[in-house]
Amino acid sequence: MNWVDIIIIAGFIPGIYFGLKKGFVREVMGVMGFILGIIIAINYVDWATAKVTSHAQISTQVVSFLSFIFLFLIVFLSFKILGYIFYKIASLQPLGKLDQLGGGMFGFLQSWFAMGFVLFLLMFLPIGVSFNRSLDNSFFAPILRASIPLVYEESTVIHPDSDSMVAKLKKALLAKRSKWAGSTSEFSEEAMAASDQKLHKLIDRLEKYFGTGDRN
Repeated sequence: MNWVDIIIIAGFIPGIYFGLKKGFVREVMGVMGFILGIIIAINYVDWATAKVTSHAQISTQVVSFLSFIFLFLIVFLSFKILGYIFYKIASLQPLGKLDQLGGGMFGFLQSWFAMGFVLFLLMFLPIGVSFNRSLDNSFFAPILRASIPLVYEESTVIHPDSDSMVAKLKKALLAKRSKWAGSTSEFSEEAMAASDQKLHKLIDRLEKYFGTGDRN
């Protein structure tokens, strides 16, 4: 247990607190938004990245990172808004202790997914070696981070023909960059070489933590 674990434990406190205040219904919608947001973001990150990088000279690592966040937020915020609207239209009255207890439990779950999502996204960023080592040596960080691919892999019943998460991310990261591929300038070649080196390091990290992506 290290300083990362202390931050994670502290991170659960506001989630539980606001869950107790908001109640069961709104927190359930939040958790559903997180789960579906993760599934849809992973399922379409390769498609979104390929679309953007085929028309712009941008690193696939950057585009994958931003596409993942954008797709997730669309779904998550939609569910949060729907939950709020439903709560208001239905004129639901607080159910007392039972409503609070349910809200607190789902607030905890929402905090779990939120921190897992952040830890997962950190893999795309150039964080320092010592910071990365602290994450690896943490008790909670690897568990929370692994919950993101777990949600996707355990939901194949709703996307049976989709590739694994690692395969999806590999496809996104290795998406063809048409403008770069067609450029012969020395700058572009050097930039592509540096970018490719970063991509393969990221792919190595993904395979280290989550496997090769082969479901067979």
